[in-house]
Order: sequence, then C-alpha cells, then structure tokens
Amino acid sequence: VDNDLVDILNDISACTNNPEIIKLLKKKNKFYSVVLMHKRGNPHTMDELTNYDNLVYDIKNYLEQRLNFLVLNGIPRYRILFDIGLGFAKKHDQSIKLLQNIHVYDEYPLFIGYSRK
Repeated sequence: VDNDLVDILNDISACTNNPEIIKLLKKKNKFYSVVLMHKRGNPHTMDELTNYDNLVYDIKNYLEQRLNFLVLNGIPRYRILFDIGLGFAKKHDQSIKLLQNIHVYDEYPLFIGYSRK
C-alpha cells in the first residue's frame, strides 16, 4: 500500500488476518485511521455463524478487544473506528436489532454500511 494514497484502512478482518497492517498503521509520516469490522467466518460460512449469546454486546466486546489490541500495539484510540458488520454473519433481523441498539456504541466513532446483499 502506498503511504501517500491511503487515509483510511477498512479492514474487514479487524486486523486479525495480516500483521503488516499494524506496521502500516504505526508509520509516523502519515495519518491513518482504521475501520475494524465485526464478522465471523468467510463468505462461504458466515451465514451459518449467526448464533450469538447476546448479539449487541458480543459484537461490542469483540470490537473493544480488537481496539485494545491495537492500542497496546501503539495505535492511538482516536484513529480507530468500529463497523458492526451489518449482514456479515448476521441475519436481517439481527442487523435491525443492532441498529435499534446503536446507542451502545456512543463512545466510539462508527462506520456503517448496509446493502441489499
């Protein structure tokens, strides 16, 4: 990735798939923000992974864990945004429930996309 061309990294793996992303985020010569998205599985398995103990808080806890990992690795908290991953390992009614409870994420910057998949 060219440092001069990127302002925001939208990482659907929440920085779990590629450790190089953390190195890129730590570069001092460029302001980067990173979007951490919640998802389970991959495009072939995510529709089978829609069971949650507590949908809203399971996702919040996961994203907070990823945020804490990045902060411990030197990424400033203000550069981290959450994406609750509407439609990714979530049924339609679960996505609606997440939107109805969006206030749970008030302390975090959010990046939300919804499409008719």
